[in-house]
Amino acid sequence: MWTTENPEMLAWQLRLKERGMRTAILSNMGDNVLANMQRTFDWLPRFDVLVWSYQLRMAKPEPAIYLHVLKELDVRPEEALFLDDKLVNVEAARALGMRALEFSTVEKLRRDLVAAAWMRSYRCRRG
Repeated sequence: MWTTENPEMLAWQLRLKERGMRTAILSNMGDNVLANMQRTFDWLPRFDVLVWSYQLRMAKPEPAIYLHVLKELDVRPEEALFLDDKLVNVEAARALGMRALEFSTVEKLRRDLVAAAWMRSYRCRRG
């Protein structure tokens, strides 16, 4: 999954950044995949925080790695939206108080975001 780009998700991330939201990548990928990504993808530096589990010697779904990302982003758990393709990781984020959705496709993410009442209230508070 990490070896191909998802233009729709990258465009969404850019729109979030343009609206002043901080973004992060939290990944359990290994160092070989990361080295390839750094050579191939010029969009990685657009993210405010990049956390690679092998560098911290902890991995999702360990609570400590989520707390590390929250600290780096300087947000409280309830202010964060976490997306992951593995339900166990989503559930771990939720257990810490984060808003979290299981990602499979952009279309499903759109439906999930529209359906999430907390997203509507967040949008109203943030302007």
